[in-house]
Amino acid sequence: MSDHILDKNRKRGKIRALRRKFLEQDPNKARRILKHNLGLIKQTKRNKKYRTRCENEINRAFNEFYKERRPKIIAYEDLAHLRGKAGSRGLSRKVSGWQRSIIKERLGYKNYIYSVTDPGPVNAAYSSQTCPMCGWVDAKNRRGDVFKCRKCSFEADADNVAALNLKLRLHDKEITRYMPYKKVKELLLQRYYQKQQAN
Repeated sequence: MSDHILDKNRKRGKIRALRRKFLEQDPNKARRILKHNLGLIKQTKRNKKYRTRCENEINRAFNEFYKERRPKIIAYEDLAHLRGKAGSRGLSRKVSGWQRSIIKERLGYKNYIYSVTDPGPVNAAYSSQTCPMCGWVDAKNRRGDVFKCRKCSFEADADNVAALNLKLRLHDKEITRYMPYKKVKELLLQRYYQKQQAN
């Protein structure tokens, strides 16, 4: 949906440039371009349709999750920090289109309906770069969507690894929600080396 909106906006940008070109040469043509090609009614309807579709998808995903898993407590990360500039322009654009208010509202509602305990977001620092088996932390553990530990060779989907680590951190009294990411890495590596010495 985000890519489709981007494509439409690029095309509208070209038509706007064409209209500006005709403003002095042929004002009547410029007026017709504005009236027939740059109206907001269709654009507003289309964007509203996308928003509704996105809301329906969010609701469907929540329903599926709660009915299948029947959780008693949930662990999740706060992705608000991705607002604005992300790793790439494409990701920034997609993230800016996220419907955080809908996700937050649905999460709260479904937790109430299914009597699920929500302790709040978990500190997600290095969650997709930490091996849930041996505890080794390294950015090179993750390559795109694939996670492969450089120490114990544990291999899995990077998002699944992040979810496992978030679940482990749910009851971790040392890694608090607002602990700085550098401190989190220090603690994780310290734990890894202590585990190696014990073995």
